[in-house]
Parts: sequence; C-alpha cells; structure tokens
Amino acid sequence: MNEIFDRIDQLMISKKKKKKDLNDYLGLTHSSYNNWKLGTNESFLKYIDKIAEFLNVSPNYLLRGTDDIILDDNKQKQNETKLLRLFRSIPEHEADRLLIIVDAFVSSLDVRV
Repeated sequence: MNEIFDRIDQLMISKKKKKKDLNDYLGLTHSSYNNWKLGTNESFLKYIDKIAEFLNVSPNYLLRGTDDIILDDNKQKQNETKLLRLFRSIPEHEADRLLIIVDAFVSSLDVRV
C-alpha cells in the first residue's frame, strides 16, 4: 500500500498540488490523507477514481504503477469509469467469473498487461 502513496506523493510534488487541495477536492477532512497513509483507514480505495482524476492519471497507474501516467483522451477515461462502475454493480460472487472471462478475452488479444 505504501507504493500507492509513494506514487500519489510523487505526482502531488511534480504537479505542485497540496494535500489540502486533494482533501478539499474529495470533500474530506484534512487528516484523511494522513490516516490513509498510516493505515488507520483504508477507505481511500473508494476514492481512487477521484484521486486519479485530481492527478490526471488512470486509477490503474495509482494502484499498480503500470499504466501511462497521463491520460491520452477523455474517451479512455470515460470507458475506464464505466467499466469500473459496471464491475462494482455486479454481485461479488459473479465478479470472479467476470474476471476469468475478461482475462481470457484480453489473453486472446495477445496484449501485454
């Protein structure tokens, strides 16, 4: 989890953003970010899309560090947001099944993930 916050901190520095600005953007108290970093609260995961939007990166980059840092176009972001919203709407017991299907599909495309 520290890697996520390392990436967030690096992006905040490079983009000259302050933690206060992030907290204000998310509508949270000023201590929220520090609590997340300390591991006393893991609710940041439900804000990962908004944090990525604030920093103009993809959620995947924040979580894994493997995506392009700068979003190329608005359509990609809209698609990612829609996919995430759809995924979150399905029952948990169906999520594993869907991941297997998506993984097989992506593997058939012969792309590097």
